[in-house]
Amino acid sequence: MRSKSKTYCIILAAGNSSRLGRNKLMIPFEDSTILERTLNESLQVFRPDQIRIVTGAFHTTIKQKLKSKEVKLIYNKAWENGLSSSIKLGLKSVRKIDKMANVMILLADQYKVNADYLESLIFYFQQADPSVKLLVSSYLQTFGPPLIISTEIIVQILNSQTTTGAKKIIYSNLDHLLAYSFPDGKFDLDTERDLDVIEGYYRKPKNHKRGR
Repeated sequence: MRSKSKTYCIILAAGNSSRLGRNKLMIPFEDSTILERTLNESLQVFRPDQIRIVTGAFHTTIKQKLKSKEVKLIYNKAWENGLSSSIKLGLKSVRKIDKMANVMILLADQYKVNADYLESLIFYFQQADPSVKLLVSSYLQTFGPPLIISTEIIVQILNSQTTTGAKKIIYSNLDHLLAYSFPDGKFDLDTERDLDVIEGYYRKPKNHKRGR
């Protein structure tokens, strides 16, 4: 069992939803939006000061939407450089507060993620052998977020000079990786087709002109 270092949470929300054609994080879902749902589930596990939301293309919209939430927003001006640039900004923010902290990384549009699963990840990471430096979610014969990385991996990512550093570092540490099955991790929101599988999403019928 590893020492119980504090775990922080980074929610990645910087993309421009290019495949969907509009801001997917503001899509209505349940009683709020995709982004708010992810944040609300996270807030059941983490204190507001333990959460960082990294924004980018839709920073102004997200800032306005979450103005009542006491969480820290980090604007990634270089969001077009990909996820690694956002991850690094989030990690730097955490390291300013706690250099010994572990970090959970979430994608803002993984709408099947819930508080119970996040708590399970933290529990299993804390119970894992100290040789485990990454705990990842496995789905669709691959793995990815939500995931937890240790201080050692955080340092490696921050020292990387490439825009794909985070992914490469994860794959270079497979001997220190533990995967936790989460089939629902495959559900995210990228295309119009993805909207069709979101339960509770209401889409108004399109208007069609009547023929004479």
